Amino acid sequence: MNIKFAERLTELRKKKGLSQEQLAEILGVSRQAVSKWERAEATPDLDNLILLSRLYEISLDELVKEESERKEDSSNAQILDDKDEIRISSEGIEIKSSDEVVKITSDQIKIETQDKKKERHKASTKIGNLISVIYLFLAFLGFLLMGFLLENGWYYSWAFLVSVPVVMSFFTALEKKKVSDFCYPVLIVIIYCLVGVLSNIWHPTWVIFLTIPLFYIISSPLDEYLLKKNEKLSNY
Repeated sequence: MNIKFAERLTELRKKKGLSQEQLAEILGVSRQAVSKWERAEATPDLDNLILLSRLYEISLDELVKEESERKEDSSNAQILDDKDEIRISSEGIEIKSSDEVVKITSDQIKIETQDKKKERHKASTKIGNLISVIYLFLAFLGFLLMGFLLENGWYYSWAFLVSVPVVMSFFTALEKKKVSDFCYPVLIVIIYCLVGVLSNIWHPTWVIFLTIPLFYIISSPLDEYLLKKNEKLSNY
């Protein structure tokens, strides 16, 4: 592998403030693999090159090409107007505008827009909101039916209503990819009360409350891991 490329990988990693161990964990490879890359003893495969370019927030060209090569490619860029630019390189043709990027290669034409990401996010939010509204209706219906139709129904039907924030928080956590947004304490309260009411066992079931701090101890590093994975796989 080119020694200059190896030096560039080392420089970018240090600029990002990462150790070899941290970078290896993010990429899902061994520390020895990262060390070999930076000693020019091995070359990252295409998947890892893509992940590295996204992690360092640079294009794949900027990552793998030397400065002289990048300048040569950039000399082929032409400004179409104040907002549009066309770039011709060995990889193909890239046309940039204010709201989209069109990439034309020998085997495909790819159009990337910011609107697509927004549309996917909106669609996901709408689905989550729809499910939440449907569950809210069903929970209220279950609350009334159990209360009116069953003997001592009101004694148990409260569980339908208090489950609403749990279900809503589940979809919120799913959408944001943030485990700590889930209303775990409310779920524990529901379980504790149901067990107590149905079986009259209030002790020692109270110990399940000790799992609440454990949940947040686990969810905090898990949220950080999911955030890193999301940043690593998202388009730069």
